[in-house]
Amino acid sequence: MTSLFHRRRLPFLLALTGALFLFLSGQLIGRETVAIRDARDQGLPLAADVTALQQRSTLLAQEINVASAGELHAGSDAERLHVFVLPSTMDRQRLLAVFDVLQNHLRSQKMLRDLSPITILDPREETIAGQTVSVLPLHFTMIINDEGLKAALSLLRIAGLLTVSDTLTATHIQELVSSVEVQHPSSIVSLEQFLRMDLFTFARDAHAIDRLAHAVADESFDQTLRTIVHESILEEVQSLLGGKMGDALLQAKLWPLPFLRARDVTIEKTAEQGWEKVSFLVEAVGRKE
Repeated sequence: MTSLFHRRRLPFLLALTGALFLFLSGQLIGRETVAIRDARDQGLPLAADVTALQQRSTLLAQEINVASAGELHAGSDAERLHVFVLPSTMDRQRLLAVFDVLQNHLRSQKMLRDLSPITILDPREETIAGQTVSVLPLHFTMIINDEGLKAALSLLRIAGLLTVSDTLTATHIQELVSSVEVQHPSSIVSLEQFLRMDLFTFARDAHAIDRLAHAVADESFDQTLRTIVHESILEEVQSLLGGKMGDALLQAKLWPLPFLRARDVTIEKTAEQGWEKVSFLVEAVGRKE
């Protein structure tokens, strides 16, 4: 895969190619461990899945490298990482606005009963991929139902992602590239465009997947593509950003979202059936210059 990307000079994966070989220490994974108590029995989302955490840690290391080394052309991914996703100065007002939008959305859908005040804890520094970053912890509690919790965790999984390729594992990308390169090399540009597509744009484009499948026009690729979409969080992206939540984020000018990671999520049952008390410890990550 690496040779293909270097040969074709696909810019959207320059950082990913390097990130695939980053040694992400157990220290990083350990600090990002999510504790969800009593959640597995309730069939709740994959916030505690180790693979998902490892992928998100890899992505964070990748984005830090891009933000540090990328050329800051207007509108480039590097610029958006610098300004919005991994800012050097944490915009606390913008950060809190994300949770305000989430709260309003969940209340409007009758998924949220109550949200505590958000407590901003003391910031700290951390070293990731050889770079020092700032970490700002936030703590809050929700009285929420299962659907609301799924939406909240989906937002945390999406926060900080920029493109379709950010949602995919290296194995997924390898499968897509290999199937196109061997059988339909002329379609590699269509695949590149799909992987580079802004995630918000993808969520609002109902025909993005079908368009790529039509461009390649291969039944085996079509099946592979749709399986990967189902296995990734792209369906979550479509559900969350493609609806009213996406409308609210767009209206508030909050896309792209800052990079957030859930460090601890604790679920307690309440006396009222269907509602849980969920305590979140969330960390916003920024660059340190």
